[in-house]
Amino acid sequence: MGNVMLNRFAEGVTHFPMSTAGGWRLTADINPYLIAMFRSLLDDEPQYFPIEKELYKNAYNAYKYSEEDKFSQSDLGWIGFMASYNGKFFNGYSGVSHGRNYVFESIKNILNQVDSLRGVEFHCCSYDKLKIPKKSIIYCDIPYCGTTKYQNDFDYDKFYRWCFDKKSEGHRVYISEYWMPDDFDCIWSMKVDNSLDRYSEQRSFKTERLFTI
Repeated sequence: MGNVMLNRFAEGVTHFPMSTAGGWRLTADINPYLIAMFRSLLDDEPQYFPIEKELYKNAYNAYKYSEEDKFSQSDLGWIGFMASYNGKFFNGYSGVSHGRNYVFESIKNILNQVDSLRGVEFHCCSYDKLKIPKKSIIYCDIPYCGTTKYQNDFDYDKFYRWCFDKKSEGHRVYISEYWMPDDFDCIWSMKVDNSLDRYSEQRSFKTERLFTI
């Protein structure tokens, strides 16, 4: 039996309590910079700190123009995720606003959870290409439908079909989303403060939900 985490961006891998789950633990994402970042963290390699705006700009240019001699893949992942607005890869420098250091908060959050991720296998591939052990618990942290586009478009209908295929194979499937089709059951919900929306004068609240089939 395995415990599988499938996600599309940095924060997702730390949202599921894989540290408390037994069995074979593995996670997959299609972003090679994300996977390289986590492998580097688990190897206890040094990371850039602090991440100032000039460093962020230089790393972004190296990524944009494929200047791989200037930064390693793991360094680009670290800088591109930890210092970006809403934790999205090179989505604009988050920095400091209204007394909050968003870069420091992101780094503190991820470092606090590194030990709980030791022993997890990290794979760089699409969710439907990952070899999943029999009768696994599968948690999927997909791009929320109707929100900001990611680097690659996500085929939701294909994903829904895949979920049903996995269930028919004997897996238990859970998905984080704001909304899912009626065939999926919401088993948990909580209204959360979208605290990284630092450009809004008012607090923005959304309801996080956990679905299963």
